[in-house]
Amino acid sequence: MHRLFLKKYIYLILILSIVISGCKTDMKEIQHLNYATALGVDFVDGKYHLFVQLIGLDAVAKREGEVSTPLTYVSESTGATFLDAFFDLYKTGQEKFVWAHITAIVISESVLKEGLEDVLDELTRYYEFRLTPWIFATVDPIEKVLSTLGLFNQPTLETIMHNPERMNKQNSLVRPIKLYQFFREVLEPARTTYLPSLTINKKQWTKNQKDENKLALDGAFFVQNHQYKGYFTLDELKGIRWISPKSERVALKVPENKSENTIVVFEDVKSNISVENPNNLTYRINVSAEGSIGNKVVNHESYNHLLEKTKESMEKEIKELYHLSKEKNTDFLNLEHSYYRKHYKKWKKIEQNELFLAKTDINISLELTIEHTGAFKNYKFETVTNDKK
Repeated sequence: MHRLFLKKYIYLILILSIVISGCKTDMKEIQHLNYATALGVDFVDGKYHLFVQLIGLDAVAKREGEVSTPLTYVSESTGATFLDAFFDLYKTGQEKFVWAHITAIVISESVLKEGLEDVLDELTRYYEFRLTPWIFATVDPIEKVLSTLGLFNQPTLETIMHNPERMNKQNSLVRPIKLYQFFREVLEPARTTYLPSLTINKKQWTKNQKDENKLALDGAFFVQNHQYKGYFTLDELKGIRWISPKSERVALKVPENKSENTIVVFEDVKSNISVENPNNLTYRINVSAEGSIGNKVVNHESYNHLLEKTKESMEKEIKELYHLSKEKNTDFLNLEHSYYRKHYKKWKKIEQNELFLAKTDINISLELTIEHTGAFKNYKFETVTNDKK
């Protein structure tokens, strides 16, 4: 009996020692971990350059009335492969890295030119990486992009790199996209997708009469079938606002005469592109939008003229984007993808034909509703439908 008790006592001690030692090894205070908040990837001289952004916990958990300078660390490591660069980073990490809190990824144009396969494969393979970060591309130095702070000395978490939807709701330029969305679109046959372009604006903002860098969107980088198609500016891509599903608020400058412009703000933009005639590759682009006027008083005599000019301006932007598609052989409107989805057998016969866009034609239908926001705030103008080729 005594021996049986002694054995049970020894077993109990062994189990407790294993549990206690295991807990002691695995547990880690949160302040002793490296929380990565953004990744940057560049490709220079045959090597991948990995940039990792860390934000100090003080920057996201301030006490009331406390004033502190946000701490932003950016590391650069290199490797022959994207994965090698991570293990190069671990040499100086001091503490364990946590990758589950990344909310932004920025890649360089050189990575797009080299090919995204290696980077996308690694970002979707490791279990800690989530598929929900926003993804951008840039031609600016990635280290500087990841180090740019928000207004009022706020950390980089309060910039469009980590929260692009906030600005998109106020002024839709190019739609923000998350990693899983980009990954899905880049793998879809015949689909052209794009990454918003981040840049550092050095002139627009000053702090105590000194220039202060701020992040901005200046265009987009386009990819089709893993092939890089090029970078295009916001001015070149104006028409993409009318066909993007993420366009929440769009301002259109409508020239009425040589000395006067009217700003019409549209907040409910819906679009649809369909194959109208599959035999001669004719498409129908339908756009419906509800807008308002904020900088001009319009009466019964002048609103018909304004509506006509608004339709002309919107149609011009869409047509310019379409003609640029044909000129640059870059399918901004995803005409080929529409054909692939609805007429697969016909598409299969011409999928290798580089002249696909050159053979297309479009018809545009616009349905606009505009209401006044000035002296006659609640007065709605009539709905106007326009069909033009």
